[in-house]
Amino acid sequence: DIKKFKPSKNIKKEPYTVGTILRTAKWKRCQDVIKTLNRVIKEIPDIKLLATGTKLDLEGLEKTAGEKIKFKVELVNAKNDKELVEFYSRSSVFLFTPQEEGFGLPPIEAMACGTPVVTTDCKGIREYSKNSYNSLICDVGDINNLTKSVRKILNDKKFANKMVVNGIKTAKNWNWNKVAKRLEDVLLEDKKISEAN
Repeated sequence: DIKKFKPSKNIKKEPYTVGTILRTAKWKRCQDVIKTLNRVIKEIPDIKLLATGTKLDLEGLEKTAGEKIKFKVELVNAKNDKELVEFYSRSSVFLFTPQEEGFGLPPIEAMACGTPVVTTDCKGIREYSKNSYNSLICDVGDINNLTKSVRKILNDKKFANKMVVNGIKTAKNWNWNKVAKRLEDVLLEDKKISEAN
């Protein structure tokens, strides 16, 4: 809903803040967030993780990663769309690391809020995500590339701004009205094909 998910004039991006949604399900691969930021901090010591989730999630993921967290962490409890918009808007970059997803709503919500995205090629994001246009796409589990991509966005403001502009354009093409119209067109086309046979 681009009436809700949009860049906020009242919320400033927090420098060197990486947003993510923490989940402990294996296929979400959130342990890769820990591994990535433990490498980013070597070059950017002020890095901070802004994450939805709980302290228990974080402790479980730290065990799965096999690495202690070396960066600052702030956990938030986004209970509604307004709080999600604030979460995305505070982040300098949104990091999404699953092995596989359906559509993958969080990256496009982040784009709509004006936040650059680094994501794994988890299949569903192929519907809207274009590498180096509106996001940086890495192979699943490729910690080196995820690290380089996060650093690129945090260190190259011109490139990050390009991601923001193109991300907002992309999100506008995926609003509920346009998606509903596309679905209706597909169903009507299927009906025509069925009637012709």
